[in-house]
Amino acid sequence: MFKEILNSVQDKYKKIQEESALYNKLLKTTGTISNLENLPVIEKKNITISYKDILEKCPDLNDSKAMTIRGVLPINEVYLTVMYARECKTNKEYFLVPTNKYLWVISVGGYVRYLYDNLKIEVVKNNLMSKVLNLSNILLEVNGAEEMISEFMRIINDSNYRLNLSHEGLKRFCGMEPELSLINDIGTGISMDNESNFVFHTKDFDYKYNIKDIKNYELLLDDNVVLEKRSNRRVRMTANKSSCYQMNIRVTTNDKTFILPIIAKSTFTEVYQSTSAMYMNSRSFAERIITLLDEADENMLNGA
Repeated sequence: MFKEILNSVQDKYKKIQEESALYNKLLKTTGTISNLENLPVIEKKNITISYKDILEKCPDLNDSKAMTIRGVLPINEVYLTVMYARECKTNKEYFLVPTNKYLWVISVGGYVRYLYDNLKIEVVKNNLMSKVLNLSNILLEVNGAEEMISEFMRIINDSNYRLNLSHEGLKRFCGMEPELSLINDIGTGISMDNESNFVFHTKDFDYKYNIKDIKNYELLLDDNVVLEKRSNRRVRMTANKSSCYQMNIRVTTNDKTFILPIIAKSTFTEVYQSTSAMYMNSRSFAERIITLLDEADENMLNGA
């Protein structure tokens, strides 16, 4: 038993030495990330898709960095994972974001994207909570658990695996190529294309309808309608409330009625006053959705 333990320790020590020797050799010969494009101007008020799920994917990020990633990624691309890395030669910080189309390499100083056909990745050195990877002749120390890093490598190296993940991620668009998405922190929102098709998103479902098949949409504070489809507003008076326990949009189509939760009722039945940031931001978000639907509805009626 003691001999087996000793042999195991010796094997691990030998492997560490071999990895260190390879790392030092590659450090002298590998290149660095270059040709970065300038970041667009990214302001929180202009981010139409919440970046909170990026923080869940990659705890190494803060709000500002997650917002940068969300601001750079196109709406019609879905990200497959997010990894935090440092370039070994320069110690520069990068965020590695494979999507259904490209590997995006993003930093606070710019970004570059790579075609998968031109990429290959392999492990150079194993650390406790990171690995040094050789990404097409660039050494990067990537943070994360074994499973996360292994999946990232598989996304890069295995085109079939990447394609399957991409198909899963794109299901949320129901076969549509979105031109605009409005999605909040709890996964509620809409996406639209240039033919007045809308996908209504929640954590539980994604429903696709053309504007001509949407009969009504109403903003509800608790059970009170405070705003509805513009062409229906002459039919009835809507309520006016200065607080609520929950906020929803109720959508009625030619075959179903469903709820888009904007503010979910809290476990402790918290009241959201109209002066609170939560209420104001949520109501503004809901009204943007209704305005988009109104504009599409009016364009349809006018034959645009």
